[in-house]
Amino acid sequence: MTLTPRNYQIPAIEAMAKTDLGILVAAAGSGKTVMIALSIKMREVMEARPLKCLWLAGTKELLEQGREACSNAGILGEVTFRCWQGMAEIPKDIDLLFCDECHGCGAPNYKALLRTTLTKSDSGEWVRNCITWACTATPFREDDQDLTPILGPVAYTVPREAIKEAGGVLSGIYTVREFYTKEGYERSQKVIASKVRKWMNDEQVSRVVWQAVLSECITKCEERNVFIAKVCAEFTGQSILCLCDTVLQCQAVADKVQGAVAFHSKMGAKKRRDSLQDFKDGIIPILVCTSIAEQGLDVPIASVLIQSRARKARGGIEQMSGRVLRPYKSQSCGLIVDIKDVSHKMTEIQHYQRVRLYKKWGYKNDQ
Repeated sequence: MTLTPRNYQIPAIEAMAKTDLGILVAAAGSGKTVMIALSIKMREVMEARPLKCLWLAGTKELLEQGREACSNAGILGEVTFRCWQGMAEIPKDIDLLFCDECHGCGAPNYKALLRTTLTKSDSGEWVRNCITWACTATPFREDDQDLTPILGPVAYTVPREAIKEAGGVLSGIYTVREFYTKEGYERSQKVIASKVRKWMNDEQVSRVVWQAVLSECITKCEERNVFIAKVCAEFTGQSILCLCDTVLQCQAVADKVQGAVAFHSKMGAKKRRDSLQDFKDGIIPILVCTSIAEQGLDVPIASVLIQSRARKARGGIEQMSGRVLRPYKSQSCGLIVDIKDVSHKMTEIQHYQRVRLYKKWGYKNDQ
């Protein structure tokens, strides 16, 4: 199959092909993988030679999507696909390095890996010894860390409206389900009382409080797992992605929902691959996932996202909501069900911060 770019993708492909160091910023569903594959092909044409490329990603699912796009782009050179975790250095003989869904680049071991592409010039300046590209929906990590000092400037930003007008993404709708646990709150207070010390500063106390609230009110809260399972049941008949914070929580929720399958990094590779395919084929109605399904996963059949993770950062929220905004058959919109945890003010504030982003992106409130 030959790849044919959409009109809004062409300027992005041209911009990336011309840059030696930079980030492609485009919303989920815009076809970032396709744009990068075609950018590699265009760069080969510009240089009139095949290129030796290394394609890095954080999951095998992302690598498989990249492999498919590159095989259909007609790339002349060799493209190697690797998960960055566990790599000690970038091979010295590559011409082009690409970091897919580059949010992980802020991690210390990923930074160290990228530093292996640097060499010191005669003038004493550090320069990269290969073309280096990256892509993301936002150049900020979950912790709001700016990625541009690591990966270079933004080379091109695909306008969100252009993607929407071309039918690349669906309209977003969000709705809210409120949860409160008195027992979880009381458990968290006991943990806080046992761990807070007089010598701690405000930052240290805040960290202890948050870890206690996260554990007792969310990730280890059985009452909440039952609640999330009931929310999943509200949307029976649709293809649902339910996002949780931990593997244990993911499995606990999946065990309570008929037809649901837990989907996480600790599954065997074959089981994970088969489960994902069964979801895409409509055999599995609900995937209860950890963050592994948050970035770049291409599952257009998903029409409902149950957002039960504890988070507020723009990058992560945009990545999550993008899972249900990809066009599929007769779907006209994607629904985000946001869990409003009111058991503690810290989790309630996170909910309001997420809602502010939904409104900013033009999602309508279905209340």
